[in-house]
Amino acid sequence: MDSARNILSGVMFGEDKQAFIDSIVAAFAAALTALILAGVGFAKAIAGPAPFQWVGRMSYGAYLYHLPMVVIAGTLFPDPRPDQFDLWREAAVFATAYAATLVLASVSFRYFEQPILRLRSRFA
Repeated sequence: MDSARNILSGVMFGEDKQAFIDSIVAAFAAALTALILAGVGFAKAIAGPAPFQWVGRMSYGAYLYHLPMVVIAGTLFPDPRPDQFDLWREAAVFATAYAATLVLASVSFRYFEQPILRLRSRFA
């Protein structure tokens, strides 16, 4: 299952397409960084502390759960012709896995990580 190899480049994996999509992502990230540093309104709002703090809190869970979610999403959208690249299927797998990963990471943070983090004050 090619989509399980990498959640980002898996969308267009094979025939050097992953280098193309990685280049697009890198260019987008560089442009967004430049806009943030320039203080452009919408970019500044994206880079505000609240979104980054939320992403930071969810990042460990997202790291743990992203690959299983890609594999599960891949089974939800069976590939009728595995020898041919299907952009819509790969996009559906990516979007489903991404959303499921964020939901699972949020639930995990709320009901698993936070109770453990609260215990550290007793032992620190």
